[in-house]
Amino acid sequence: MLPTTVKEPSSLDADLIQSSYSIVKAQADEFTESFYQILFDKYPSVRPLFSNTDMKKQKKKLIESLDLVLVNVHNPQAFRSILIDLGQRHVKYGAVLTDYPLVGDALLQALEKHLGQDWTPDLKHAWSLAYQNIANTMAEGAKSAMKDDSRSKVSSKNIADNQNLNQESDSSSRIIFNKFIVLLSIIAALSGCAIWTLIQPQPNITPNPVLDCKN
Repeated sequence: MLPTTVKEPSSLDADLIQSSYSIVKAQADEFTESFYQILFDKYPSVRPLFSNTDMKKQKKKLIESLDLVLVNVHNPQAFRSILIDLGQRHVKYGAVLTDYPLVGDALLQALEKHLGQDWTPDLKHAWSLAYQNIANTMAEGAKSAMKDDSRSKVSSKNIADNQNLNQESDSSSRIIFNKFIVLLSIIAALSGCAIWTLIQPQPNITPNPVLDCKN
């Protein structure tokens, strides 16, 4: 598996990595086929991530991603920026941090298979360090994306809660207002009846009850 000690990208044996990758890229189709076969056979839990994926396009993306990273391996700033972006995008694809070591293990096995006798202990160490740096930097991007997503969800929940509170407040206000209007109507009706009773001519018969006022 991958080493636990992590070095900066600038300390990697970039020339050794790039020269070996040029051999792999010459057989890109076979290499990507081997990589995904190893990944799915050894770690079937990863397969659902690709259930709705066009694997032909996915294999092409794998080579393009490796191209992009390894072309910039001599440029630490670009190297880091590219990997941060990749990590952020992989969160949207459903990848989690625990998937990274599995991918690294499958990558090393695929490299070993296709490099054959060229797969020396020094080359394995160089690729192990390279992938560890790749995984660590992508993880930074992934954590950043997850944090932003969490904040977005909290913000959306707060907005929804505020909207619900406002709706509840508006509903309560309408209920109170309606009750107030009804109360005013009753008071007005009672007042009107009382006034009518006071100003109407007094007949010789007993007056009507106050609430039975005339129109």
